[in-house]
Amino acid sequence: QGLSKFFFSMEKRKLAEAEAALSDAAKCERSGWLKSRDLDGAASSYERAATLFRVARAYPQAIEAYMKAADAQQALESAAAAARLLESAAVLAKDNLKAEANAAALYERASELHLGVLSLDRAAAALCKAARTIEGSDTPRACALMLRACSLFDD
Repeated sequence: QGLSKFFFSMEKRKLAEAEAALSDAAKCERSGWLKSRDLDGAASSYERAATLFRVARAYPQAIEAYMKAADAQQALESAAAAARLLESAAVLAKDNLKAEANAAALYERASELHLGVLSLDRAAAALCKAARTIEGSDTPRACALMLRACSLFDD
């Protein structure tokens, strides 16, 4: 009883901290007359929110925060960091929500970002992860993803 109450209060506290981090990120994204957007601060705050949501077991919110952090990193032209964040979101979608199709889509998006910075090995690895994620539910698409991964090394 006491231990579960402790964990419940910890999750509640982490949720509040995550919401505060989201608020910070929103403030960083706003621009005004005298203030430009702080995308670096927004990306950092979104990533912190995602981690806190993950700790609080609020997985859909964590995935959304990871995606917003990836968008901010992409706006900062840091495709590698954006891809890493998308892969973190994909792991949560696959392992905790059992949302294989969503996870595969996130891995595919990460692969495209890796390709943008000519990181063929990471792009192929992300495609393979996407394929393994959906191999039980969508075999034809999984095969197509594996073939795409292999084709990256044909040239």
